[in-house]
Amino acid sequence: MKQSKLTLAAAVTVVFFLFCLLAAAAFWKYTYPFGRRPGGISLPGVYGALVAFAGDHDGWFPRSAKGSYDALQQLYPEYCPSGIELAGVSGNISAVVDALRGGKLLDASLTSWVYVQGFRIDDPKDIAILWESKPGLYYDGRRNNFGGRAVLLISGYITNVPAAEWERFQKHQEQLRNAVLARRAEHGE
Repeated sequence: MKQSKLTLAAAVTVVFFLFCLLAAAAFWKYTYPFGRRPGGISLPGVYGALVAFAGDHDGWFPRSAKGSYDALQQLYPEYCPSGIELAGVSGNISAVVDALRGGKLLDASLTSWVYVQGFRIDDPKDIAILWESKPGLYYDGRRNNFGGRAVLLISGYITNVPAAEWERFQKHQEQLRNAVLARRAEHGE
């Protein structure tokens, strides 16, 4: 009788332990639906690469006549040596790295970043130049419950714009960008 109670207690303990492991794994997957993106491979890491690039290019962030993905790709390999930073929060890291190593161009099917080119490090600090395309994620890959998007401003400040404010934020950003571009055109820059 004593041995069967011990065996039953051991079985219950093992089942409970397995349940806890599964619950922890499910919680992790829910919290980080695309995997955790530590700061170095997320917005803070990309910002460091953008600033270094601007320092080497007369203050200009990457720009290209071929479009924003080609501009962003200029960070590889010198400023983003591994390429993983260019995947974005929900982008496919291995697909981005394979594409970069294979000399293929980045596009929206690979990276989840939305990059706005044509700006300088000394432009107004509240202009957004990079954000995550998928709503509902913080910059490190954690899910948020307000549909917010991780956004990087020229100042280096990272914010999360709620879904309810996204359209207004986009319109305000367009006004800021247009004012800078109009000023440049006016001064022949």
